[in-house]
Amino acid sequence: MNAEVPRTAVITVDEFGIVTGWNRGAERALGHTAEDAVGRRAGELLMPEGGAPFWDGPPERDDWLGWLSARCADGRVVRARGAGHRLMDRATRGPWVLVASVEDAAGPRPLPQEVERAVVDWLFSVSPVAVTMYDTDLRCIRQNAAMTRMSGISEADRKGLRLPEVLSGPDAAAWEQRLRRVLETGETAFSGEMRGRLPANPDRDSVFLASASALRGADGETLGLCTTVADVTQQIRSRERLTLLNEASTRIGSTLDVMRTARELADAVVPRLADWVTVDLLETLLRGDEPGPFSGVVALRRAANQSIIEGAPEAVRQPGEVDIYPPYTPAVRCMATGRSTRHRVTDRDMRDWLARDPARAEKFREYGFQSIMGVPIRARGMTLGITMFYRRTKDPFTEDDQLLAEELVARAAICLDNARRFDRERTAALSLQQSLLPRGTPAQAAVETASRYLPAGAGRGWRATGSM
Repeated sequence: MNAEVPRTAVITVDEFGIVTGWNRGAERALGHTAEDAVGRRAGELLMPEGGAPFWDGPPERDDWLGWLSARCADGRVVRARGAGHRLMDRATRGPWVLVASVEDAAGPRPLPQEVERAVVDWLFSVSPVAVTMYDTDLRCIRQNAAMTRMSGISEADRKGLRLPEVLSGPDAAAWEQRLRRVLETGETAFSGEMRGRLPANPDRDSVFLASASALRGADGETLGLCTTVADVTQQIRSRERLTLLNEASTRIGSTLDVMRTARELADAVVPRLADWVTVDLLETLLRGDEPGPFSGVVALRRAANQSIIEGAPEAVRQPGEVDIYPPYTPAVRCMATGRSTRHRVTDRDMRDWLARDPARAEKFREYGFQSIMGVPIRARGMTLGITMFYRRTKDPFTEDDQLLAEELVARAAICLDNARRFDRERTAALSLQQSLLPRGTPAQAAVETASRYLPAGAGRGWRATGSM
């Protein structure tokens, strides 16, 4: 049996169709050394029969099973029975692992039991692809180590549970309905973007891509389902952040009006980044003056409010009104250091602030705010104000959220400073223009001279006509 093992080829092919791995079994079966094979196009060495190479197929295709024509080092072409699996999620063209058994004069060689056992062990212990097996009642009968890590629930605890008992959210029930259809029709199903929360991350929605295929016995009877799942949350959020930045670049700073620019910033981030946003600016900015140093209690004028609730009822101050921030508040500390901050309502700084501000604390309780983030509005080395972001959900602001908020606020800050400079220069120009105007009405010298030579009373009834 051991003599058969080297004839089992294990080959990896990347998303560009280039051979990246070539084991000793492939060397023995085809004659090409790993040094010769790695780096070559897979199509030069292997070609699936009856169709295009599976590694060039659509991204949603994750598995392949069939016959290949393989070219040996001595020029011979032999047949091989192979099974391939894509290692990454179907959102991208990920790398493939191909396990193939090379045919010789005695006919095709099946995979030895040791190899089959090794492949199964790899799938459930080492594979980065999350796999779950369900019975015909759609209850879990087995999951691999990758699924355990992703879900946050052990295989022992998962057994017997249906998907909606593990994944919260309406997408779980919808996906389970599609799984039932797979059992009925045998057709492979793909989930698209499926959102929900798993025990591993109960406070934050995650996004998944999944596929499901029927498991059949030797007689063709359906025994259950096998699903593969990929967590694509970071890719989706990166795409959403890029979209938000692109949209904000066209929306923020459409005019040289300070208040309107502040409103455009607030409008851009609600609801995609926060549930509630306030933009407060220093009085010097609104007057067009150079912002000066500040310490102690800081008075800021509210420039914009925006909320996911119509009318922004969370507001303690309305646009145009002044809000007072004591030195111990996160807002003043953020402005003083010039660095963004993130807080949960349970943090000591937040508790101290709300304990001394009953009106604001009541708003927090009424609308269920759980976390806040402060980003100083700074441009050209000067602090112009503060933008505060609030969330009601238990999802805290992350480092990625902070980086996104800083980028958005930085863009708005430049626009606000440009508007301030424009107001200052316009005010200076108007002042200069007024200073050059004459102080009084000049005397009408010609009229005064003529009046000296008119007889007494001659001017009565006379009316200037504007012409001679």
